[in-house]
Amino acid sequence: MKWLLVVPATYLVFALQTGLADSLTIGGCVPNLPLAGLLIMASRGSGWRQLVTAAAWGLIADCLADGRLGPDLIAFAVCLVVFERCHMRWNLGSYWRLVAMSIPLVLLETAVTGALRASLDGHAVDFQRLCLFAAGSTVWTVVVVAGLAFVGALVGNRAHYGNETAAPALSNRWRMLTE
Repeated sequence: MKWLLVVPATYLVFALQTGLADSLTIGGCVPNLPLAGLLIMASRGSGWRQLVTAAAWGLIADCLADGRLGPDLIAFAVCLVVFERCHMRWNLGSYWRLVAMSIPLVLLETAVTGALRASLDGHAVDFQRLCLFAAGSTVWTVVVVAGLAFVGALVGNRAHYGNETAAPALSNRWRMLTE
């Protein structure tokens, strides 16, 4: 049943990206709302369905962008795989860990996608300008991820967001009351 929510989420994310992102531009830097939505969705679950969703969202982002198809599709899928690997290794259910992990993923996705688009179109890549754009877009996107994760924690009543201490492990050993 949760997968019925992917269709309206896809529509909402891409409607906001095409309609609202241009008005949120600061210094030429635009937040990557589909990537922010993908990271939030990936923090809620894992598996092949998220990978299919990441590839589909990357393809839709490629269709909405200028240039050839492929860079966003590849970057979104790779970001999701890296995110899931890190989520298995470290508990990214924590609010701050999710935000911290979003920074390098968004930065790399923005920089790699920009470089691939420029090189596939036959243009020279201006690395200084690309890095400045990627840094600004990363700041914007991570702010969106942080806001969405915080709202999701409040709405979903996920108590472990903000609670950095793990619950003590239970033991099957009986302890005497006098110890």
